[in-house]
Amino acid sequence: MRRSKASAGGRHELGNAESLHFPNDSFDACRSERLFQHLKQPARVLAEMERVTKPGGWIVVLDTDWGTLSIDSSQPEIERVLTRYLAEHALRNGYAGRQLYRLFREGALQNVSVETVSKHVHNYAMTRVLGRLDQVKEGAVHAGVITEDQLTCWHRSLTFADIKNVFFASVNVCLVSGKKA
Repeated sequence: MRRSKASAGGRHELGNAESLHFPNDSFDACRSERLFQHLKQPARVLAEMERVTKPGGWIVVLDTDWGTLSIDSSQPEIERVLTRYLAEHALRNGYAGRQLYRLFREGALQNVSVETVSKHVHNYAMTRVLGRLDQVKEGAVHAGVITEDQLTCWHRSLTFADIKNVFFASVNVCLVSGKKA
């Protein structure tokens, strides 16, 4: 466990989210942002968040559902193949956002609420970075789910849309909260 300098609100610590070293009922609230998409065992992490939160405390998790990534294209079949590859292979849990409500309800949390927000981008270069598209494209070609020619054609169409200032992409982000009994 490494500790960083104390901040205005306390201190920061680095540890294993599946096995937190804090005693039961240590915190008034617990939150996570864009973590669950990287977890193999999200239910274990949520259980740990519940364990360390005091009764009556809130747990809040925000995460992306990469399966909802949508990029306007004249070739939607290529976009769907790449989106699926991103959600299922480029991340450990690319469908994390859509799983949160179920995970919260299966836990011992009450007053579970969900807010889903669609985030949109009008810039192809930014979408390539945020959606890890270059890694996804390379992995998808290597895995044989798409050809280099299909990818080149798709890339050209998106570059052209960007030049014409009509590029559009969106993805859903889910914010789920629940109260520990």
